[in-house]
Amino acid sequence: MLRWLALMTLLKQMTAAALIGFGSLFVLAAPYSLIKDEVPQPQGVVGYLGFGAPLVAGGAWLWGSARGQTRQSQQRLLAAETQRRQTVLYQLIQARQGQFTLIEFAMAANLPGEEARDYLLAQARAFGADYLITETGEIVYQFVSQ
Repeated sequence: MLRWLALMTLLKQMTAAALIGFGSLFVLAAPYSLIKDEVPQPQGVVGYLGFGAPLVAGGAWLWGSARGQTRQSQQRLLAAETQRRQTVLYQLIQARQGQFTLIEFAMAANLPGEEARDYLLAQARAFGADYLITETGEIVYQFVSQ
């Protein structure tokens, strides 16, 4: 599903770029049509602008639409990742009676150590969790699950 959305977004962006580029040629040709003739013909300018301007406008609209779709996809992915991390945290709290280490969370959530630490610190503050430092220097988080 994500690959399909990425492909569609890429296709939209490529089409938008083509429309903008092609339309720009006509828009830029409009002033040239006035200069090249000894007697300016306004219908040539109107024709070029009438054909080029909608292409540029349509391409710009399509480009904005693709950007909006990309933003929505990123927001959905972020929400899914947040939900996944929260689920892993709750399962770990329940399975370990609220006590676990950073490495245990990082392994369960499949996160790099720094990301896991930042997430756990934020959750510990939010839930009022405590932590212990063992003799080996390891931090054991203590979440009260009652």
